[in-house]
Amino acid sequence: MKNRTLTYLSVLLVLVLLTMSCNLPLGKSKKPAETQEPNTHVKLNKNLGDLYRSNEGGYSFQVIPDYEIEETWGISYMYPTDADPDAGPMFILIGGMNEVEKTFDDLKNDFADGFDGELKLSKDKKVKIDGKEGVKVEYEAVNNGKEVVGQAIFVAVTPYQVFSLIDLYPPKQYGSKEKKLFDEVSETISFHDPTVADPSLTTAEIISQYAYYAFASSEYDFDRNAAHQATGAPDTLDCGDYETAWSSLEKFSEDWIELGYVESVYPTEVRIFMNHTPNQIVKVELVDLEWNYRTIYSGNPEMTECPYVLAIPVNNADYEAIAVRITVDQSQLNLPWAQIDAVELSGYPGSMSVSFEDPPGTTGGEDPGNQGGSAGQPSSGPGGGIVAPETASGFWDFIRVEDGMADPIVRALAAAPDGSLWIGYGNKGIANLKNGKFTNYTTEQGLTANGVTSLAVDPDGILWIGTTWGISRFDGNKFTNYLTDQGLLSNDVKSLAIDRDGNLWAGVSSGVSRYDGSSWKNYTMDDGLIDKPVVDIAFDYQNGVWFATKSGVSRLKDGVWTSFTEADGLSYKSVNSIAVTFDGTVWFATAGQGVSSYDGNSWQVYRSDQGLTYTPRDMAVADDGALWITSDGTGVFRFNGNSFKNWSTGDGLLSSWIDLITVAPDGSIWVNFKEGGLGRFGN
Repeated sequence: MKNRTLTYLSVLLVLVLLTMSCNLPLGKSKKPAETQEPNTHVKLNKNLGDLYRSNEGGYSFQVIPDYEIEETWGISYMYPTDADPDAGPMFILIGGMNEVEKTFDDLKNDFADGFDGELKLSKDKKVKIDGKEGVKVEYEAVNNGKEVVGQAIFVAVTPYQVFSLIDLYPPKQYGSKEKKLFDEVSETISFHDPTVADPSLTTAEIISQYAYYAFASSEYDFDRNAAHQATGAPDTLDCGDYETAWSSLEKFSEDWIELGYVESVYPTEVRIFMNHTPNQIVKVELVDLEWNYRTIYSGNPEMTECPYVLAIPVNNADYEAIAVRITVDQSQLNLPWAQIDAVELSGYPGSMSVSFEDPPGTTGGEDPGNQGGSAGQPSSGPGGGIVAPETASGFWDFIRVEDGMADPIVRALAAAPDGSLWIGYGNKGIANLKNGKFTNYTTEQGLTANGVTSLAVDPDGILWIGTTWGISRFDGNKFTNYLTDQGLLSNDVKSLAIDRDGNLWAGVSSGVSRYDGSSWKNYTMDDGLIDKPVVDIAFDYQNGVWFATKSGVSRLKDGVWTSFTEADGLSYKSVNSIAVTFDGTVWFATAGQGVSSYDGNSWQVYRSDQGLTYTPRDMAVADDGALWITSDGTGVFRFNGNSFKNWSTGDGLLSSWIDLITVAPDGSIWVNFKEGGLGRFGN
């Protein structure tokens, strides 16, 4: 049930943490809750199950039969296996110590403040729990877009020890039977002293570290202002718009960046270095070893001095943090591109040192692909239906800048029918690599712009080049350029793809353009596209066209638009790449939440617990049917339908930071490395 727990913690974070508004007991390692002998002053219910004791929360209670129960941070979750993560049924019990005095009225007010929308509360009803006075209320609210109802009890066990009991139901499932069950559980609650802090932590030496890896909901460019620019120590010390700090793709959007660290720590402080339009940070979360997100800061955008360092103290944390997620909202102050240069995480030494040869969220030395299903297959779901050889024959060889590349920054790759490789550079146009020789083309030869963003080769061998200023068509001799004057929707091109009829599809900053050889047809959000820009395009076997955006994916088939988001099963709304395997399954590489697959009926998600990575970038389907996936910081993966094979620097790759991948006619695999160079896997 670990995956379900992650969902509950994220969905109910506002309910749980704002209800408490307290610092829970600090312990260097989690202690499992224990069963205990019955207390003589507590009314036991023969219809309920065993007593459960939360050492960290300072309470005990009887468990509802056939309900799952899990605890973290003094918070116990009790729910049936078919519970809706947003609407329940669910019981939440919260206990611990506070640094300031709290009354039960304070707890009730904190609970009310935890809802963004309207909350309806009944009048207070005085109750006693284990002899301690409290109040009980009924409520109606909306949680994550779903209506919920239930009851809540708030008790100040002492002026500093607090307790809350909350149940959560869909309105249609809530009646007298459920109200009675709540009362029965509350009558079995007893209190004890919570676990105290681990005194060894107060004498340990605090360590400080900067991020080792980063990924984001969007980034301005693959290299300039990319997420990885926020790793390492501060290197943008002046105020201004510099390429050496992360910024989002759009000017006035809400975006996030997540940064990972080599050493886990019991956190004491987070320091965020900003160098442009600070401070537009609205939320900061710490990520623990179970990949739970714990909010440590929330605020409203407010213009500050520049450059600016936001220092956030973390008091009495009882968990180890391994990553930081920062959310910026650039829409409120109307100030473009809030930039983050570095993020420092400080704290007492934890228990884990992460090797980023393994996917974030897994520990070195384990086989992350064998944690549920056989030989790495997920324990549930369709499995994608891929049928490919268990292993791929071949070896890696590499091409570096010193071998003739005109620019270390590569933004696009495409294989030609003659076996050559087309390369799109960040600032130096394009190159054709054939038999070890580079032939370069720039604006001097007729290319519309030297900043290349995407490449596609049609069945006739014609090369189409997407750039920062329009599209070029190259037949081997002459360039023909297409801009908005010729019918293109926008000159800012993000992606290109050729369909089975030879039509060109272009994803641009404001939507999609289709070219049939004589005229352009444009599509925008007004037509049904879920968002803009469109960063990747793919075609399924039912004549559907798929479009990737930062807010989900859209499919156009027979003039009908259909969109898919997290609510439909996508693991995360922001999608980097789309691929379609030979069995017809559509695959989506998301921005920081692994890969999702859709077979037309059901969804499956692959992350580190299935042997993949949280940070996929691009995908391609090899001739043998296997799915290849590149990543930020964890190398390249091959999925044969059963297990994942991973190559990284430990296997000889030039870098584990890989953006692009393409398959050549001879079956070889080509990738680029962010730090420069190309890799080829084949015979």
